[in-house]
Amino acid sequence: MSWDKNEKRIVMGRDEYLGYINNHPKNAALINKPIDFYDQMSIIFGGSLATRRWSKYDNDSFGVPEYEDNVEFANPEVNVYTNDVSIDAIHAQAHQLKELLRVREKQKRNHQSDIEKIKIDDIMTMVANNIKELAVVSKEYNEPEISIDGLYEVIMSISGFDESQLCRAYCMLVGSSTREARAFMVAFIHHRYF
Repeated sequence: MSWDKNEKRIVMGRDEYLGYINNHPKNAALINKPIDFYDQMSIIFGGSLATRRWSKYDNDSFGVPEYEDNVEFANPEVNVYTNDVSIDAIHAQAHQLKELLRVREKQKRNHQSDIEKIKIDDIMTMVANNIKELAVVSKEYNEPEISIDGLYEVIMSISGFDESQLCRAYCMLVGSSTREARAFMVAFIHHRYF
């Protein structure tokens, strides 16, 4: 087996190819065929190496060239020079791809136990309740209740104004936003003069 740098493909001799295909029938379409978009993928993935369970050895990559003088053996279903593929080969690849995707989908499923699901549900319920409490508190903080009776008493206790002026001030504060009325109630006595 060797790597052809010019055509960007894995090259195997006839005997090696037949032995490999007997052991790995799904890889038949990949041997002795140029890899499409190899240059673009090498730019994206750079010098990344397949390690551990993805490689032949612990720190080996799949693309390590082995320089052997083997006679090239082309898969009869694929014309290497024109990239023509027979319809049977396309159907076989599609079937293999479906099987591969089905296996990967099963591997990706999250297998949580019922206890873990209950814990997650409890945590989500607790978070939702805390968010509700925060919303209630922030609403109360942003729109405080003002006692209209208390506001009237405070305004009428201000000296130096006649009663009609104080009534107009009271009506203005009751009709305005609660922020203005609250600010008036919080202000020091000597700042309450209009």
